[in-house]
Amino acid sequence: MTLFPACLLPTAYCRLPPASCLPPPADYCLESARMQKRGQMGLTFVRIQVGNPADKVKPIEVNCLIDSGAVYTLIPGPILEQLGIQPHSHREFILANGETVERNLGTAAFFYENRRGDSSVIFGEPGDEPLLGATTLESFGLILDPFRREFRSLPMKLATLNFE
Repeated sequence: MTLFPACLLPTAYCRLPPASCLPPPADYCLESARMQKRGQMGLTFVRIQVGNPADKVKPIEVNCLIDSGAVYTLIPGPILEQLGIQPHSHREFILANGETVERNLGTAAFFYENRRGDSSVIFGEPGDEPLLGATTLESFGLILDPFRREFRSLPMKLATLNFE
């Protein structure tokens, strides 16, 4: 079973045969008209770069399914290991079908256009699909418009407290 985290949605979620759930080519990202033609409406993919926040190694480009309902981003473990990113903890995640899985968790630097955001990342295992989660989107200062299937700027608010 192909897994999408948090989380971790099984391929059955996309309601299409597995071959139809393959990531689209680079020029296909975030274009709903093309998604409708291919029968993938509701699935939005984006190409991001993943790097090691503690190392200047060149980031690696990954095509991710955007899931703003998932807390963490999932990147295949071999990519994170190639970048020298080490897991700092081990967590339990619940799949959409109720099944529980365990995965390693680390911290990565993510790049999209001229934005950088560092956030937690799940070390994907064989069968897991790359996924861009909410904390990484927020670290970019972006949210996904679920109707237009495009990014919008996230209002960045700061609170001040007055203890007088």
